[in-house]
Amino acid sequence: MAVPIASQNPYSAKAFALSLLCISSAATAQTEITARDLLDACTRPDPEWISFCNGFMQAAGDFATMTEQACIPNGTTRTDLTRLFDANASRLIALTPAIGDEPALVVTASIISDVFPCG
Repeated sequence: MAVPIASQNPYSAKAFALSLLCISSAATAQTEITARDLLDACTRPDPEWISFCNGFMQAAGDFATMTEQACIPNGTTRTDLTRLFDANASRLIALTPAIGDEPALVVTASIISDVFPCG
């Protein structure tokens, strides 16, 4: 069962940070996860990757909201954000492959703000 963004555990950011360290170390020697790496992680059917992706989407949604880039409606779930990211990132990377090399947080926040603009 998906949990609305507004009512999720405040410790999600800590879990996200730990997950980010793990994937960054395992996937590449770089210090940030790329949009392509995140798309790969978020399309794996493995429960650990699904949890990682949910945590990332929670953090990206929080970031986009806190920086007033997006106004995510109440009731929007991490699963909703993941589906949104998967569909849009796939399309964007297919059209402009260099977007896949951009930081995942930047691309994800941009996608979220395009779909859920404020005002």
